[in-house]
Amino acid sequence: MCKFSESNRQKLGNAVVYIALHAHYPYKTEILRLLFLMEERMVQQAYVPFLGIPYNAWRLGPVSVDVFEELSDGPVLLSDFISLECHGQGMRVTAKQDFCDDECKHSINYRC
Repeated sequence: MCKFSESNRQKLGNAVVYIALHAHYPYKTEILRLLFLMEERMVQQAYVPFLGIPYNAWRLGPVSVDVFEELSDGPVLLSDFISLECHGQGMRVTAKQDFCDDECKHSINYRC
């Protein structure tokens, strides 16, 4: 598993909270896709990754294995931020806290 620094864990958790609040109970797959799209968009605009986590090319699209495992096994690193609920078609992500847009709290660290 990727060794997340505390600042990267905070940024990832906050990003997942943002997605969960705005996508209305998204499935795990939606979270994984939107995280990749956020990362790609940031690289296109600012030439630096947003989260700096590695992605693998899977059959159905790029996936961060570390985030996939975190969301599949139940949140451990992100347990302060989200909870998972099993529904008929998969796991849905629910935010446990509000989105925090305090830039000072989430310092930038681009390495795992």
